[in-house]
Amino acid sequence: MTGSEHPDSTPEQRDAERDRPQPEEHRDHRDREITRTLITPASPLYDRAVRQGRRRSSSFRGDVVLDGRSQFFRFVFEHLLSRPDDVVIVDRALDVIDGIYPVIGNRRIYSIVHAEHFDLKQIEDSVLLWNNHYENVFTRPDMVDGFVVSTHRQREVLEGQLASRFPVGDFTVECIPVGFVTEPAAHEQYDPLAVVTASRLADEKHIDILIRAISAARKALPGLRLDIYGEGARDRLLAVIRETQAQDYVRLMGHQKLNGVLGSYGLYVSASTSEGFGLSLLEAMAEGLPIVGFDVDYGNREMVESGVNGRLVPWTSSDRDVVRMADAVVEVLTSESLDDMRNQSLRKAGAYTAANVGKLWERLLREGETC
Repeated sequence: MTGSEHPDSTPEQRDAERDRPQPEEHRDHRDREITRTLITPASPLYDRAVRQGRRRSSSFRGDVVLDGRSQFFRFVFEHLLSRPDDVVIVDRALDVIDGIYPVIGNRRIYSIVHAEHFDLKQIEDSVLLWNNHYENVFTRPDMVDGFVVSTHRQREVLEGQLASRFPVGDFTVECIPVGFVTEPAAHEQYDPLAVVTASRLADEKHIDILIRAISAARKALPGLRLDIYGEGARDRLLAVIRETQAQDYVRLMGHQKLNGVLGSYGLYVSASTSEGFGLSLLEAMAEGLPIVGFDVDYGNREMVESGVNGRLVPWTSSDRDVVRMADAVVEVLTSESLDDMRNQSLRKAGAYTAANVGKLWERLLREGETC
């Protein structure tokens, strides 16, 4: 029940209140602090209080009032953790760890780290600033049984940073991919001049660089075209398309299911400069596409071996990035080893099948072994 609902209202009135259109400032609750939660007798989490020293439940039937975020999470996990071998896996532990830790007992708890875990600019200034979503567990790694990251490179970086602050035995970092694919399979036919990318249409994805790079690459490959899948901020990209006069060969495709679609393209491109993993890269590789992307942590360096299944482009955060991206696109698509690159992408994607990723989780959760 939300804080705006009156505790004396009927269930029908509460349903109507929840369905009523909210003012604009109230529509997104994700960033609002939990101040008070009511657990009613109708809730599956409701449990009648048992008074100490009594064998039967109390006759109490009122709402349970929980003040604050921590009390809410503590109440939920007290009811969820029913077995001694339960394992808790949390992401962005800042939101929940204070509520879980008092009730976790001897059960294991792992913290998932699926994004960049520190501020690169700050570390370049000789100050390590953790991502505040994970700061509490990074400063107290003994609170969890281990961290789980998606790439070997991020494990290497995080282990080095923690080892400079804590004894090695005080923390464990596991590497388990955040996603998986079905058995990789290439299309028998594909268009070698068709290029694709898929992501949120957000500034940090730098899709404008891709549009400019494809426009420049058309000087060497006149039939080149780019399809952009995903939703988000379209206006800026449409302006770049108009500026480069690319309306005939760059298309915004919107959000679509891409299973079985990507394999008809000749190349996957990405201009993102910070990817914890890169699910879209993996999905493209699983359908046989070589990859062109910037030489940045973590997903690109994990999945792309330059010259083997694509090309990693040096990133300089300058106008040269467009030129280098365009040159790499032309280099890969005109390479005599293009078909071999496609086969190498399939081979690399084979490490990320559901069966292989499942074995890593099974080893961690069932046995608690290092993967």
